[in-house]
Amino acid sequence: MFILLVMLSTLPATTEPIIIRGGTVESFPALQLQNNKIVPEHEFGYKEVTDCIEQQLNIDIQWQAMPTNRLLKMLAENELDIGFSLGFTEQRSAYLQPSRYVKIDHDYFLFKGNSLNLDDKQLSIAVKRGSPQQDHLARQGYNNIYPVSDYNELIPLLLNHRVNAVSLPFSLIASVQPSIEQHQLLLKRHHSRGTGFYLSPAFASQYLPALNTAILQCRQHALPNTTEPL
Repeated sequence: MFILLVMLSTLPATTEPIIIRGGTVESFPALQLQNNKIVPEHEFGYKEVTDCIEQQLNIDIQWQAMPTNRLLKMLAENELDIGFSLGFTEQRSAYLQPSRYVKIDHDYFLFKGNSLNLDDKQLSIAVKRGSPQQDHLARQGYNNIYPVSDYNELIPLLLNHRVNAVSLPFSLIASVQPSIEQHQLLLKRHHSRGTGFYLSPAFASQYLPALNTAILQCRQHALPNTTEPL
């Protein structure tokens, strides 16, 4: 009897997943939600990555979409536990805990005409408010950065000659491909960064090591290839 009790006590307990409060950036066409879950798509593998991590950690992430600055503020104040898919920047990482990177993303300038002089710090460039693109360009010394509240506002500003260029991550290029082809817009890559999860202070104190281990197992599902080292 004693041996049987010992054997039973060593069996893994079946527990219900822990509910985790997650946030994503609204108006981000590559990552959509339905019933607080990420909708499957075939370009970036966001659902496959997060499903794998949920399974690894035995958690159930309930996602909600919101403006970027509100998402970051709620993470900082422990009103959310985790945010995804967010570009890593020095400014954000000064007060939030980043995970290991899930994928590498690249920023592109979209512009009209034959050339774009990146040394000209007076270029007028439109970006999504609160985005990594805004942070990077400000750190690079560009003086005329025009933040907008929605990614969908960027291309019309360029087509209406309100700005010299717009800056978008690669993960959004597919969503504006019809405009690129119709208006013969040009692209120039200007920056690369890791993207992944930002964690609230409280969540990071408990889950950061386990999350980073899970990312190493799960980022194989991210598309395109994310094995490129930073």
